[in-house]
Amino acid sequence: MNDVKSGEKKRLYLYDNLKFLLIVLVVLGHLIDDSTVKLFGDGGGETGVPQAKVFSGAFLFLYAFHMPMFIFISGLFNRGHDDGRKVLGKTLGFVVIGMLMKCLNYWSQVRFQTDFDKENSDGEIFFDLLGGDGVYWYMFAMAAFMVLCYLLRNSRPWAVLTAAMVTALAAGYDPSVGDEYELSRIVVFFPFYYCGYLLDPERVADFVKKWYVRVLSLGVIGIWAYFCFGKTKLVYR
Repeated sequence: MNDVKSGEKKRLYLYDNLKFLLIVLVVLGHLIDDSTVKLFGDGGGETGVPQAKVFSGAFLFLYAFHMPMFIFISGLFNRGHDDGRKVLGKTLGFVVIGMLMKCLNYWSQVRFQTDFDKENSDGEIFFDLLGGDGVYWYMFAMAAFMVLCYLLRNSRPWAVLTAAMVTALAAGYDPSVGDEYELSRIVVFFPFYYCGYLLDPERVADFVKKWYVRVLSLGVIGIWAYFCFGKTKLVYR
């Protein structure tokens, strides 16, 4: 742990460093995703082109953990926010920032004629108030997560987590769960956020320092990397 003066909260730099790394990986993942589609089409690893297999494998490897882990860390630091006024204030803050980002994104599309977000059948850029897949989705999802955790604060954690996981898995089979209201991301990522919400950041930091946890983690990462890069067609569709 970090040395701090008496009475001051401990700052766990592990999470600062980890969030920085994850942000870099998110940017890298988007670059890989864009390059995969532009160079090899939507088929990705199924094209038979060696470079496509590498790009698709890297995309799959990164997307399996970078955002889930980032949202898990966000949940870790929401624990203890049971004050209704604070929750309301932070929720509104996330919504306002998200809307400002959405408006800025729309302005940049109109000003520079980019195709970052959605277009209609005529190629005309439009403003989607209730949906969209721009970077602002994270702000709206965070607002929803905070409200959900506050409303469920007196519920049994195991029941909430079980229901959240089942709902997230089922959402993948329901085509109606999409970008509207950022519903797909809220449903799919809420279990990760809630897991973080239930845990203590200091205990998690101490736990991951144990040698057997690190060895097991390296093993899991190695196996996943093998499937992503060695057996791409089995896991990438």
